Amino acid sequence: MGNVTIPVFDALETGKLEMDNLTPSIRELRAMQYDLSKIGVQVEAKTFARERISALPSYTLGGDGVTIGKTFELAFSLAI
Repeated sequence: MGNVTIPVFDALETGKLEMDNLTPSIRELRAMQYDLSKIGVQVEAKTFARERISALPSYTLGGDGVTIGKTFELAFSLAI
Protein backbone atom coordinates (compact mmCIF):
# COMPACT_ATOMS: atom_id res chain seq x y z
CA MET A 1 0.00 0.00 0.00
CA GLY A 2 2.92 2.34 0.64
CA ASN A 3 3.82 2.17 -3.04
CA VAL A 4 0.35 3.38 -3.97
CA THR A 5 0.16 6.30 -1.55
CA ILE A 6 3.44 7.93 -2.59
CA PRO A 7 2.42 8.48 -6.25
CA VAL A 8 -0.94 9.89 -5.10
CA PHE A 9 0.76 12.41 -2.84
CA ASP A 10 3.26 13.26 -5.57
CA ALA A 11 0.43 13.81 -8.05
CA LEU A 12 -1.40 16.07 -5.58
CA GLU A 13 1.72 18.09 -4.82
CA THR A 14 2.61 18.59 -8.49
CA GLY A 15 -0.95 19.54 -9.43
CA LYS A 16 -1.42 16.56 -11.75
CA LEU A 17 -4.30 15.41 -9.58
CA GLU A 18 -6.89 17.56 -7.83
CA MET A 19 -8.34 16.69 -4.43
CA ASP A 20 -11.84 17.11 -5.90
CA ASN A 21 -11.10 14.14 -8.17
CA LEU A 22 -10.26 11.96 -5.17
CA THR A 23 -13.24 12.88 -2.98
CA PRO A 24 -15.82 10.53 -4.61
CA SER A 25 -13.38 7.62 -4.49
CA ILE A 26 -12.58 8.27 -0.84
CA ARG A 27 -16.29 8.39 0.01
CA GLU A 28 -16.89 5.10 -1.82
CA LEU A 29 -14.01 3.43 -0.01
CA ARG A 30 -15.28 4.64 3.36
CA ALA A 31 -18.78 3.35 2.56
CA MET A 32 -17.34 -0.02 1.54
CA GLN A 33 -15.27 -0.11 4.73
CA TYR A 34 -18.40 0.58 6.80
CA ASP A 35 -20.38 -2.14 5.00
CA LEU A 36 -17.58 -4.64 5.54
CA SER A 37 -17.40 -3.80 9.24
CA LYS A 38 -21.18 -4.41 9.55
CA ILE A 39 -20.77 -7.79 7.84
CA GLY A 40 -17.92 -8.61 10.22
CA VAL A 41 -20.12 -7.86 13.24
CA GLN A 42 -22.88 -10.08 11.83
CA VAL A 43 -20.45 -12.95 11.26
CA GLU A 44 -19.10 -12.60 14.80
CA ALA A 45 -22.63 -12.63 16.23
CA LYS A 46 -23.59 -15.77 14.29
CA THR A 47 -20.35 -17.49 15.30
CA PHE A 48 -21.01 -16.62 18.94
CA ALA A 49 -24.58 -17.96 18.66
CA ARG A 50 -23.36 -21.22 17.10
CA GLU A 51 -20.79 -21.68 19.87
CA ARG A 52 -23.42 -21.13 22.55
CA ILE A 53 -25.86 -23.49 20.87
CA SER A 54 -23.31 -26.26 20.45
CA ALA A 55 -23.01 -26.31 24.25
CA LEU A 56 -26.75 -26.92 24.68
CA PRO A 57 -28.03 -30.43 25.37
CA SER A 58 -30.21 -32.27 22.85
CA TYR A 59 -33.27 -34.23 23.84
CA THR A 60 -34.85 -37.32 22.29
CA LEU A 61 -38.64 -37.38 22.24
CA GLY A 62 -40.90 -40.35 21.88
CA GLY A 63 -40.15 -43.80 20.58
CA ASP A 64 -39.26 -42.64 17.08
CA GLY A 65 -36.07 -40.99 18.35
CA VAL A 66 -36.77 -37.45 17.16
CA THR A 67 -33.99 -35.26 18.50
CA ILE A 68 -34.60 -31.60 19.22
CA GLY A 69 -32.48 -29.05 20.95
CA LYS A 70 -29.35 -27.87 19.20
CA THR A 71 -30.79 -28.08 15.70
CA PHE A 72 -33.96 -26.17 16.56
CA GLU A 73 -32.08 -23.55 18.55
CA LEU A 74 -29.48 -23.07 15.80
CA ALA A 75 -32.12 -22.66 13.11
CA PHE A 76 -34.04 -20.22 15.27
CA SER A 77 -30.99 -18.12 16.17
CA LEU A 78 -29.76 -17.86 12.58
CA ALA A 79 -33.19 -16.83 11.35
CA ILE A 80 -33.28 -13.83 13.66
